[in-house]
Amino acid sequence: MFIDMLRNDLIDNNKVYSKNISLMLERIGGIRYNNCYTEAPDTPRSLATFWSGKPPRLNGCDTRLKYPYFFLKDSSFLNTARSNNFKIHVFANPNKLKSGIIPLNFSEIQTISGPAKGGINDFLKTINHQNNTSDFIFIDLSDLHFANDDLAHNYISEIKGIKELSKALQIIEEYRNQMDIDKYFLFSDHGHQYDFERKRSKTVDLLDDNRTNVFLQIWQGEEGLSVDDRLTTVSEFGKSVRAVISGDKKNVVPNSVKNIRIEDHENFDVSVGLPLKVFRHISGDYDVTIDFKGDLKVHRGVCDKSKVIDNSPGLRDFILEYKIFQKYKEMKRVVSPYSNGNRRSSINKFPILKYAYRIFVLLSEPLIFKK
Repeated sequence: MFIDMLRNDLIDNNKVYSKNISLMLERIGGIRYNNCYTEAPDTPRSLATFWSGKPPRLNGCDTRLKYPYFFLKDSSFLNTARSNNFKIHVFANPNKLKSGIIPLNFSEIQTISGPAKGGINDFLKTINHQNNTSDFIFIDLSDLHFANDDLAHNYISEIKGIKELSKALQIIEEYRNQMDIDKYFLFSDHGHQYDFERKRSKTVDLLDDNRTNVFLQIWQGEEGLSVDDRLTTVSEFGKSVRAVISGDKKNVVPNSVKNIRIEDHENFDVSVGLPLKVFRHISGDYDVTIDFKGDLKVHRGVCDKSKVIDNSPGLRDFILEYKIFQKYKEMKRVVSPYSNGNRRSSINKFPILKYAYRIFVLLSEPLIFKK
């Protein structure tokens, strides 16, 4: 169960409007991993870490437009599942499917559906599980993301998203009780910033927990809900799923990690060839974020800034470029004379004159260059 854009701090936060979903997740039971992080807080890169069990720098999906279907270097655990005779069933938004969130050809998927084809209820009706077969069901719930997109990332959009999400989860629970479900995973790929958070935040705030600490709950037959505070990642979760599908492990238990490197772009723009300019490093000794300006945000502990920069690929050059850029802006404010010493006259400081001059140039140009 992939819940797009669910902030981990939204669960059990005593907000009235999130109480129902918190109680529903509590009834599902299992183990909730409170310190699970995505190594890349957007859908294509985070899902690529899930499918591959590898961080972005190793799996080929290292920027915001590199979707798993097109850029994932190694085979995903879905290929392992197919090799082990699993039937693959996918419910997802059609546009997200076309963009490439699933690293399989549609012909390799047993059942494929989305909201436009009758919703989650009709999708679950079509799955005909047989006792001698294994099924892997991937359900993409984008309700929270859609509500935030529609209503501008605030508490109203969150209330709407949770309401729609709760309806979908309720339908799934009804079917789960009827089907022979062995393991049930619920996870998010990233969180989000509310509009008020975004407006007052700096670049170095982009990798705070509100975007990087993801929701992960795994049920494997347990009674009740327990909490595990180990430090882990979405890629470790994916690696553990692969081990179970391949038969190497009985239960999905993401490994504890000592170090996490989270990478992101400098803003929320979606464009070709965006460089990585913000890095967060989490370890036993410290938890810090550093950006291309050289700004360091310490979440916990003490660290060597130079060491953090060295462990953030390309960042040292970006910091130097940024310093040069600041000097360039200062230089542009100082009007140097012509080579012969004559003083320059600039109209750029006077907006009205600047636009009047441009109009004059446009009108006089045909006369000056008339043949």
